[in-house]
Formats: sequence, C-alpha cells, structure tokens
Amino acid sequence: MKRIVKKLYNKKLMEMISRELKIMYMLDHENITKLYTHFEDLKHVYLIMELIEGVFLFFNLFYFEGRFIQKIIPSK
Repeated sequence: MKRIVKKLYNKKLMEMISRELKIMYMLDHENITKLYTHFEDLKHVYLIMELIEGVFLFFNLFYFEGRFIQKIIPSK
C-alpha cells in the first residue's frame, strides 16, 4: 500500500514527521502496519507500507458501533 503525505513547510512539523518515520521503521508488531520504505519529492513524502486487507477499523467503529467500546474480537 502506498500512502502519500503532503510536505509541510514548517520546520517543526517536518521534524515531527521525520521522528515518526524513524519510530515506524523500528516497530515490528502484528497489530501495527509495517513501514517498508519511504521516499520524497519536493511536495510529498511517499510511504510504502504493508497492505491491510479487510474492513477498516474506523468503518466498523463508526458505522456499526457508533462509539469505541472495548470488547473481545473473535479470532479469524
């Protein structure tokens, strides 16, 4: 999956994005989307990430639950 992030021409925000990328490269957990690599041009930062198949969590929460509640999710 490719995610495109618009570059922000604010030094503090760009530093924050840089820190987040470093953290994302270090993470290795089954419940966190893996960042494989990234590249950038003058206007955008491109993130190459693990493909997540199925229904999005936000969709389930917003349309089916209407709010976030903690409950046991059945295993596949």
